[in-house]
Amino acid sequence: MAISASALVILVVPAYQIAELFVFGGMNGLWWQHALWRAPVLAVAAVALAWCHIRSDGHGAAALLRLIAILIMTMMFGLFVADWRAEDGNVEVMIQGLIMSTFAVSLIALSGARELLIIYLLPASGAVLALTLSGENPWFVITRLFDSLMMLAVGLLAAELLCRTRLQAFQANRQLHEHATTDALTGLGNRRLLEPQLTAETARALRHRRPLSILLADIDHFKQVNDRWGHEVGDGVLRTLAGRLRGALRQEDLAARWGGEEFLILLPDTTADQAGTVAEKIRQAVAATPFPIGAANINLTISLGVAAHAGESDHRQLVKRADEALYQAKSQGRNRVCIARTPGHHGQPGQ
Repeated sequence: MAISASALVILVVPAYQIAELFVFGGMNGLWWQHALWRAPVLAVAAVALAWCHIRSDGHGAAALLRLIAILIMTMMFGLFVADWRAEDGNVEVMIQGLIMSTFAVSLIALSGARELLIIYLLPASGAVLALTLSGENPWFVITRLFDSLMMLAVGLLAAELLCRTRLQAFQANRQLHEHATTDALTGLGNRRLLEPQLTAETARALRHRRPLSILLADIDHFKQVNDRWGHEVGDGVLRTLAGRLRGALRQEDLAARWGGEEFLILLPDTTADQAGTVAEKIRQAVAATPFPIGAANINLTISLGVAAHAGESDHRQLVKRADEALYQAKSQGRNRVCIARTPGHHGQPGQ
């Protein structure tokens, strides 16, 4: 929306300024006053277009959109005052411009009627005050603004309806995103959520030479749980483990169900030794605390593979090394942590 509004301002505002050359018959004093009122709107619209091009994630676009809306109404009331005071001014044309601008701004009032009311009343009050101080009757000025005030009433309704529509669309999109990126059984993220994070964190680690580690955890003998107690109990074990993983991690860490009984944990700014400590903490917590199944409990263990970023440009290489370390932990007897060797190092993974 910020891009559309900015582009429209850059197209329309100069067109009116150029058209006034023929109305005024040249660049007289009023023409230059109009140019001064229009310049800030054009400048901010140009900045907004450049900003949206640079920041494709939309960060800051809402603030720029609100600033454009405020400047549009300030510009129109400034033109209204300028024409009121000038002998060759055309107040009726400015009032028509106010009517159109009020409706246009109502379409981009992101927070609805309350926001539009503030955007309109602040410059309107300034215009009435300026004309009152110059000797005009304030009530007469307000009556001349009657049509614009009527459009404000319509605009308030439109702004509120659009705001609610945007909010509903935003909530619907967020729910769709959550459904698409959340594992329905455990409530953790799924691969669709984790893959972009892995890509971004791998690139950040490579670019800024920051540590990055991942853990790949797998429940030992999970098939026996399903075979002996059924899949419903197995699902309960997975949910319980997911809760324990959340409790063991920092806010900036991310745990996701990687598939089946496998979980992948992303640990930004974490060295291999630190990740190994986290993995051992998780392993001990799982082994020490039985999993409830109704009135009974199941004692389970997990194996974990740890891999620290070692210059990989592709996160799949990092995941592959963690998977190899997990396989090593399984082959060494399970219920243990193995740290993947770095590329070029031929020693055995550590426990």
